[in-house]
Amino acid sequence: AKCSERGFPGQPSIADAMSTATTSERRTTVLSTMTGPQPRSWLDRIEESPNRRKIEVGLITSICLVLLIVLALTLFVVLTINTTPVSKAPLNLHNAVFCENATCFEQARRVMGYVEWSREPCDDFYTYACKGYHVSVAHSASKYPITQGAQDTLRAAVEDVLANWHADMKPSDNFYLRYGVSLFQECMQGVSDSKEQLLSLFADMTYNHKPFFLPKSFDLEPHTLASRVGRNFWFFPLITVRKDVDLENRQHIIVHLDEPQLTAPKALFEDPEFQKDYLKAMRDLSISLGFDNVNETLRIFKLEQMLARGTTHLRARVPFYKKVKLGSLFLDKWNIYMYLSNVLGENMSPEDEVALRSEKYFTRFLKALKTTEWGTVNNYIVFRLVQFLSPLLLSKDSKVLQFMYKYGHALRPPPSKRTRCLDALEPYFKPLLLTAAKITFRDTEIKRAEASRAIANLKESFKRMSVKSFYPHTEQSTLNNKLRRMRIYYFYPYETKEYQYMKQWYRSWKKLQYKYGQIVKSFRNAGFEFAKSQAHKTLQDFEWKGSVFQQDPYYDADNNALYIPASLFEPPLYYGDSFLPFSIPMYGWRIGTKMFQAIDYRGGWPCRLPTTSECPS
Repeated sequence: AKCSERGFPGQPSIADAMSTATTSERRTTVLSTMTGPQPRSWLDRIEESPNRRKIEVGLITSICLVLLIVLALTLFVVLTINTTPVSKAPLNLHNAVFCENATCFEQARRVMGYVEWSREPCDDFYTYACKGYHVSVAHSASKYPITQGAQDTLRAAVEDVLANWHADMKPSDNFYLRYGVSLFQECMQGVSDSKEQLLSLFADMTYNHKPFFLPKSFDLEPHTLASRVGRNFWFFPLITVRKDVDLENRQHIIVHLDEPQLTAPKALFEDPEFQKDYLKAMRDLSISLGFDNVNETLRIFKLEQMLARGTTHLRARVPFYKKVKLGSLFLDKWNIYMYLSNVLGENMSPEDEVALRSEKYFTRFLKALKTTEWGTVNNYIVFRLVQFLSPLLLSKDSKVLQFMYKYGHALRPPPSKRTRCLDALEPYFKPLLLTAAKITFRDTEIKRAEASRAIANLKESFKRMSVKSFYPHTEQSTLNNKLRRMRIYYFYPYETKEYQYMKQWYRSWKKLQYKYGQIVKSFRNAGFEFAKSQAHKTLQDFEWKGSVFQQDPYYDADNNALYIPASLFEPPLYYGDSFLPFSIPMYGWRIGTKMFQAIDYRGGWPCRLPTTSECPS
């Protein structure tokens, strides 16, 4: 009885539990009586709106309707694109509107919409119009796709005009040709103020443009009209080729410029009247540019040496060439030379090219040309600059300019992939440089009159050979890498004897170039007398006997001289990746010009210092 009353130790008894439960029930009953009935969950706390169901139905209906509209539009667009027929027939160009706002870019995008835009729109359009690259119309994104048939027709019309061009030619009635002319006119907006000058694209030699905008590059394939045509590019229509020139065998043209194929231009340049007119034109050009020291008695069409005396300052070494910045372009003669090298070469950055086309910089440059002491600036570069400016300054009726337009392509090799601005003009002057194509090394067995004469001969040879430096500011290691990559096989297949000849020529040149560098180094370190002896020894060491030169058709056994034809002398000036030695700079010009600077062109010791006892009076 005690156990049942007390229970186990530590636990409440049954009577206590019953009393506790009774107490809890009483409390719950009291609370319920005080607060009223309680909700079973939080959702029951929300008072239901009478319009809730209507709002839900309207929202779901709206979402479904929007989705249906989007789906319908998507299906419509997809079906429209897939069902658009691709026309394989030539497009009816009469009904096509290509240029709404008269800008080259918009016009080119409409016509050339399927072209990969790796170049400027005018370039892409030009590629289409003149070269006729075939692009599948099926992949065209253009609003007015141009079919292959239309391309072929336009290209044939262009080629027909070029092959039969003459001065009195009238605009063609061929629609595709007129269509191409109209497209070029649209592309030319902003280049010329006088739109009438472009009415006949192929017959009118348009050069009345803003005179100081340089072209970025030219593409001179046989059937070229112009390239880089567009805003801020001057228009230079290249009327090309006579029928008797074999365009397919252009290697033959390269190697044999004086063959009967080109008797017409050669005969024209041999005409005394033409020579007189041309010399006068070149002289006027040079004088207008500030080069008034022109010699009419020496080599025809060659500007007088700008080095009448040696340098007048104490600078013994040419400064290390860094990339030219236009802001400091006109500080001294070395930067002037760098400007020329960049204009004629391929060393400019795109930013420099843009700035260079401004009239402000070019006018400043011309002013600097007239007031700068030239020092060792290569005269040939000056001559090339005058060439480049001649179409801008010659009158439209000039016989010289007419010749340039008519026979230009017959006088140049095929272009490289990276053409430059001067490519458009250099070939026209090739006959003028025939006399400069002779490279003579005296027979090493003949006694020299004196060492000074030997070094003068060496100087003269290099003066003629290194007429152009493509890499004037390149460090020597980089230059050597470029030389190793030069393509000896550019003109000739590997198996031909011409290739072996050029290879031997190149190796001989490298050997002589190394010797020349040693002479210059000794001149700097040990003085003039030691340099003379080194030059004399170099000529003796440079052995010609048994070499490939003596088997060359241009080798003169009587004088032991090698006469290089102009066709081999000139082409390297066009190519940055060519192999011939004439385009190889003498150790980046930082060494090469110094020896010429130290030698008077009359064979005497130069007046480097006015107080030098050896300085002639």
